Amino acid sequence: MEAVVLAAGEGLRLRPFTVSRPKVMIEIANKPIVEYVVRALAETGIRDIIMVVGYKKESVMSYFGNGGAYNVRIEYVVQKKQLGTAHALLTAKDALDSDEFLVLAGDNIVGSENLQPVIKSEAITVGVTESDIPSKYGVVLHKNEYVIDIIEKPERAEMRLINTGIYKLTSEIFDYIPQCIEEGKYGISHVLSHMIKTGTKIRWERVGSGWRDIVYPWDIVEANAHALTGISRRIEGDVERNAVIKGRVVIGKDTVIRSGCYIRGPVIIGEGCEIGPNVYISGGSVIGNDVTIMANSTVEESVIFDESIVGTSSHISRSVIGWGSVLGSGVRCPSSSATVVFGDEVFNLESTGAMVGEGCKIMSNCVIMPGAIVGAYCKVKPLRVISGTIEDGSIVV
Repeated sequence: MEAVVLAAGEGLRLRPFTVSRPKVMIEIANKPIVEYVVRALAETGIRDIIMVVGYKKESVMSYFGNGGAYNVRIEYVVQKKQLGTAHALLTAKDALDSDEFLVLAGDNIVGSENLQPVIKSEAITVGVTESDIPSKYGVVLHKNEYVIDIIEKPERAEMRLINTGIYKLTSEIFDYIPQCIEEGKYGISHVLSHMIKTGTKIRWERVGSGWRDIVYPWDIVEANAHALTGISRRIEGDVERNAVIKGRVVIGKDTVIRSGCYIRGPVIIGEGCEIGPNVYISGGSVIGNDVTIMANSTVEESVIFDESIVGTSSHISRSVIGWGSVLGSGVRCPSSSATVVFGDEVFNLESTGAMVGEGCKIMSNCVIMPGAIVGAYCKVKPLRVISGTIEDGSIVV
């Protein structure tokens, strides 16, 4: 069986973390989201992958190459304009050799166990799971084993079953996509709903709890915490005397943990990092590669991406710090409940910290309030308190 992986989208709702990379290349537990998809396919025995790329496609293609490192064969097709999942699938039509194939979103965390129920099904199939917030997804209505309809983001949703974007399809779908696109319906779910109305039988299968979606910036914290549940202790770096490493902690090659540090797992620290002295890192934290966390700082349940620097005596809680950002000494990113306005949506978050985009320079003794979103490449002068949303490239004086 072949698989089509949809990896062309930008991920606007994940700004400011998709300024220089597509959503599928955001790291969860120091691996791009789409790598989880590729590995899951390989584990199920699916070796032939057609990957639909578009926004910042070079970052995806250079990372995976021909797929040989993952024991798969990857062919790339380009969706020049991101016009939805059905349009993306249509782009892959000429690259498919088989009548039956799997389709997956490249921006969801999946494991091989999530794919098996759909692969084993003997019909066109939609993978579903339960959600506490079904109105943010495509809600799957069903009667017995068959799908009746898929309703995208209903205002109210009495059913909790949602569409995961994992499909087993046949070439029959290509007979319906052009008409749906002409009608302004660009999603695969729209096409499947149309097929159901014309008499096509479509099954649904539960894919289990391992499936995970990352939609908004604060979801990055939760997704990383979830990914840490499966790690085992592995220390490949240098841990100095009087540093304490408790529980399931991964420390990468060429990383130095200075004296007096206390790291309580589950935690991942990448390669080439310098931590400490006297730094505390709590469970649920993921530190990327080539990160420096200076003396007497605290990192709690946070994600710090590659090549970032956290200055002395800083405190980072339930926050995300983008690639290559520099936080001066005494910077505070506390966490608490917060109301976040994101576009035309309002979110009441129970516990969140700050979202700091890539390439930012936050100077000493600033406070980034819970729920604040600092755009990419911003500069914030010392002793400032930041709340709300700061646009990319802003200078706060």
